[in-house]
Amino acid sequence: ATPFLLPHQVDFSRFNPKVMLFDGHEPAISLQAALDARRKNIPIVLDAGSVHKGTRELAPLADYLVASEKFAREFTGKTDLGEALRSLAQKAAVAVITLGEAGLVWASPQAEGRLDVERQRRRAEARRWFFPRQAGPPRSSSLPEARLGTYRDRRYRSVCQ
Repeated sequence: ATPFLLPHQVDFSRFNPKVMLFDGHEPAISLQAALDARRKNIPIVLDAGSVHKGTRELAPLADYLVASEKFAREFTGKTDLGEALRSLAQKAAVAVITLGEAGLVWASPQAEGRLDVERQRRRAEARRWFFPRQAGPPRSSSLPEARLGTYRDRRYRSVCQ
């Protein structure tokens, strides 16, 4: 096994990140970097797949806690997913629990929601069918193509809802 990096082995002073992403697999260096990020008001994202030393130490520092379903249940001790989500949301500004092909659930102090992967897949397929040469609905214009695009846009929205 490769030994963990120690804080003195990496010099972060040259970097000025806008956000820091951690997974907890380098606990000694991650904790030090997260504490430094916290002092500099740099948002911290924790990608927590499983409960281990690194994720336990970093979870209280995370602004955005993105957790697997397994992590959420084990870390919070809650078997109910909604309770686990609310518990994680008390620890971070935004908590997300990924559910594999079922999508994800998320919560913040202001709101909570669900992202359904199957619905997003259908929307993406409809977007490709209605707008084959564009990434999204056409821009507003007086050209006949834009008026057709407006019709397509309305039809696209009705299909996706």
